[in-house]
Amino acid sequence: MRTAFIRTLGQLAQQDPGLLLLTGDLGYRLFDDFRAQYPGQYLNMGVAESNMVSVSAGLALEGKRPFVYSIASFLTMRPYEHIRNDICFHKARVVLVAAGGGFSYGANGASHHALTDIALMRVLPEMNVFAPADVHETVWSVKTAYEQAGPSYIRLGRGAEPAVHAGALEGKDIRQGIVLREGDELAILASGFILPQACRVADELAKRGHSVRLISFPLIKPLGTGLVVKAFEECSRVF
Repeated sequence: MRTAFIRTLGQLAQQDPGLLLLTGDLGYRLFDDFRAQYPGQYLNMGVAESNMVSVSAGLALEGKRPFVYSIASFLTMRPYEHIRNDICFHKARVVLVAAGGGFSYGANGASHHALTDIALMRVLPEMNVFAPADVHETVWSVKTAYEQAGPSYIRLGRGAEPAVHAGALEGKDIRQGIVLREGDELAILASGFILPQACRVADELAKRGHSVRLISFPLIKPLGTGLVVKAFEECSRVF
């Protein structure tokens, strides 16, 4: 997912010289090619997340298109007031890209665990929240966030997430969700990189004779409610 993010960002940077990548002293090997190709569009802001967020807001208000990258826990909790006051209250077009949501950095300890990031981002005014599940949803999320009029938050895994979708999702309207399996008995609603596990559960239930509907939601704010309502209306159990 992280590789898909930086590859897509490079494509956008080639088209838009105002696009900037700000990093909190992370992603050296990941960003090597981007930094070499677009040296004027890359800023290493050091281990200073609050300052990085405020700088990104200023850049956005001056017409630039900043993408801000760090580990999820550091990008959401430490600079939270700056995100609210500088980005959201001004509707600044900043895209926050968080790596390692959930327990992805489990071995690094509690400081690196991001268990509340989605909850924190969802309550902020104007903030769009993306939780892609694989490389294809990541590409769609980056391009969609780039086009948004206001701020966005994209939550990525740490790496090696398996592809769920067979092909690219660009050009498709998946804001309301994506139905991966059709069924009318049980429904599984999933968001983010737990989706491969949800697929395995759906397949196992299908082997046991259950009719399972599986829906992925890469965009969870604003959440498209149509497929959710249909799942509750048409299925006897919703997970």
